Amino acid sequence: MAIYHLHAATINRSRGQNAVASAAYRQRADLTDQNTGERFRYGKMADHRETFMVYPDGTDPEDKYDSAKLWSKAEAANTRKNAVTAREYEFSLPRELDDRSQKFLALDFALGLARRGMACQASIHDGAGENPHAHIMGTNGIFNDGEIGKPNREWSQKPFLKELRKEWELKLNKMLKLHNLPEVSSESFKTRGMDRPPQIHEGPTARKMEAEGRYSVKAHYNSKLIDIQLNQDIQIIQREEGSKVLEEFHAAERRRYYENLGVDPDSLTVTKPEVEKDDDYGY
Repeated sequence: MAIYHLHAATINRSRGQNAVASAAYRQRADLTDQNTGERFRYGKMADHRETFMVYPDGTDPEDKYDSAKLWSKAEAANTRKNAVTAREYEFSLPRELDDRSQKFLALDFALGLARRGMACQASIHDGAGENPHAHIMGTNGIFNDGEIGKPNREWSQKPFLKELRKEWELKLNKMLKLHNLPEVSSESFKTRGMDRPPQIHEGPTARKMEAEGRYSVKAHYNSKLIDIQLNQDIQIIQREEGSKVLEEFHAAERRRYYENLGVDPDSLTVTKPEVEKDDDYGY
């Protein structure tokens, strides 16, 4: 069953992170920071499916396929020691969808960011077939004429993230509906008035441990939640079905009672007696 998972993060120099290194890791490639000459090697990792670059409308840089150059520019454009050099959005892709549909979803989300002015790198990982997901890296400033502008503070605000979460929900549900799959929601159970705890994101390590028969705290926790919710759903169904059966039983008994009296139950009408009201007390 598809789940809703969208995680937003920043590539921050104060945490020792580098935009070129982050791009290399997500692209599963060997890239060089053109500012320092430092090379980051991640080309031997095998779970990478595809990476593509997406730019804002009206921009067509000659080096548009050179991710190392883009993220080197991102590093150069942000000189502060605690600068945010890039943004990232990571989300799950439903296993029920084929590769083509998963790619369309990742591209559609990246295009939404590009329309807002971000230059993006979208990388799809298959997670050994068990955890397909996408990493979308975006510039921290508007990309124009081959250069990255000043940091856009609006992209760090909660309303923007809330907008993106809803946007991903709509895009994902549109695709799920096309494949006759259950829809998902970006809102929490609490917001929707549902008295149940949420599942936690397991990730590829937990899935691998479970597949190998090893104990995973995350997988065990989610499994217990599913069992508990399934039992609760069964109890609700049993209560509803039980009430329905009981009502049908009483209706049949009433009909049998009147038929024994020689009265047609369908000809009976029930009238509510009128009650005179006392003017002094109003009832």
